[in-house]
Amino acid sequence: MSYEYHESYKHKLAKELLYSWLLNCEKEKGFCPKLPFGWRTGNYGVFMELPFYETSDPYYFENSKGLIHPFEVPNSDPNHQDNFYKTIDRGRMMFVPDICIFHKGEVKIIIELVHKSPVTEKKINSMMNFFGKEHSGFELWEIEAENVLVQTNLKCELDFFKVIDTWSWSMSNGNTFSYSEYLAAKRNKEIIHSLLKNGIPV
Repeated sequence: MSYEYHESYKHKLAKELLYSWLLNCEKEKGFCPKLPFGWRTGNYGVFMELPFYETSDPYYFENSKGLIHPFEVPNSDPNHQDNFYKTIDRGRMMFVPDICIFHKGEVKIIIELVHKSPVTEKKINSMMNFFGKEHSGFELWEIEAENVLVQTNLKCELDFFKVIDTWSWSMSNGNTFSYSEYLAAKRNKEIIHSLLKNGIPV
């Protein structure tokens, strides 16, 4: 299946910049005081635009269909798809996160950069359906592309917004995700930022 993806230059640049910073964090044992999340390094690492198919697995480089050498992908290898047979049908492509991070061999942290539009409901539902109830959960974070692009290495104030955290709650216990609540939370956050920017206490 072919995959067409159109993104703005600003989104692309911010994504590549954030990815490079996260790679540096991976080299520093996954600890970065500027991030609201952490992970155990040396477990495949950090990837940009890793495609998830119907036959993929959260233990992506261990249990996904079509692997040539399971368990043998170098850490944060940009040529990771070379470890899959090109002649094997991996099924329909479900979603492609901007950035994902492995923890203990499993995809645990997904990051979406947003520019003009929020993460789509279709993409979020695809992620929710993929990870499902039988896995131990994941976190979905988003960050504005503009927020990444205005940073410097000397003064970094990344403002992440947690969209989903099934890592800390069980879908089988009645927890669900509401896209309308997600959009409302984004609007509230934008209102607060606007008030603070204009010197109005909240």
